Amino acid sequence: MEMTGRVLAWALVPLGAVLPFVLGSPYALQLASLVVIYGGLMVALNLCFGYGGLVSVAHGGMFGAGAYATGVLMTTHQWNFWATLPVAAVLGCAMGGLLGLLTLRMHGHYFVIASLAFGLMAQLVLSRWTAVTGGELGLGPIPTYSGLPGVSFESPTARYLLAFGFLVVFCGVSALVVRSPLGRRLAAIKQNGRLADALGIDPVRTRLAALLISSAMAALAGSVYAPYIGFLDPSAGGIDLNFKTGLALIIGGGGTALGPVIGAAVHVLLPEALRGAQEYSVLALGVVLLVVIRFAPHGVAGTLRRLLVERERPAPEPEAEEEKVSTNA
Repeated sequence: MEMTGRVLAWALVPLGAVLPFVLGSPYALQLASLVVIYGGLMVALNLCFGYGGLVSVAHGGMFGAGAYATGVLMTTHQWNFWATLPVAAVLGCAMGGLLGLLTLRMHGHYFVIASLAFGLMAQLVLSRWTAVTGGELGLGPIPTYSGLPGVSFESPTARYLLAFGFLVVFCGVSALVVRSPLGRRLAAIKQNGRLADALGIDPVRTRLAALLISSAMAALAGSVYAPYIGFLDPSAGGIDLNFKTGLALIIGGGGTALGPVIGAAVHVLLPEALRGAQEYSVLALGVVLLVVIRFAPHGVAGTLRRLLVERERPAPEPEAEEEKVSTNA
């Protein structure tokens, strides 16, 4: 079933590449760009939560840390955008490693609470370290993406394509991890941690490796976000972002190839549809989540994948059915 979802997801890559040439409105292109950027965060969270079974409420903080690392280096120190990416990735890895070493021996809701505390600490640092981050006043204006030889990212279409390229890379890295021995060990731990431990799989080391990769991708997604948005405040890595992205990923379908993109679309477009009533956006997200859990418990992508597999599955032959009935009789 996962192969069907993966093939469908990669089949949508050409559609995403031509999307800016189809959309006629700069406003629609901006929304599409934000969906692509947050899609990178969702892919990172999906690797940790969807495939690894770790319900993290800290990835928004890593996203914010990567965004601020790029924003501060570009604004205060005039760094090239591309030069900030290794710094953001190392910072994300460091945060993920610290979170993992402190909490991965915890199980169930204890890990969720610990990661929530970690996310709150990240938000506190962003809001209180005013000398570096600007605190509640924010950081900006952040320069746009640095160009490459013969390539400029001044136009909205070019910025979208850059963000889309990062999303494709994130999806490729996630697919490689899932299909690797590390991914198979993650799946075994998620299905039955005690049995995997009995078979010699170290759950702490396996999940720590996945958390490091996931944290680096979340921070890099934040790096892409900072020059696009041009201004940062602590909400870029706030606890609100943690909860909303987690709920949106569940709606999209955790543990699927297409779920993160659907979740990112929900995360961006639902509040935009409620622009005149922002205070009800969380309530609307909760209602959508309840509907999805009731009618599509595997998320939108997971349910679509199951429907496609059942449709492709050949119907049983009449002889086999009659034989089965006579055997039961």
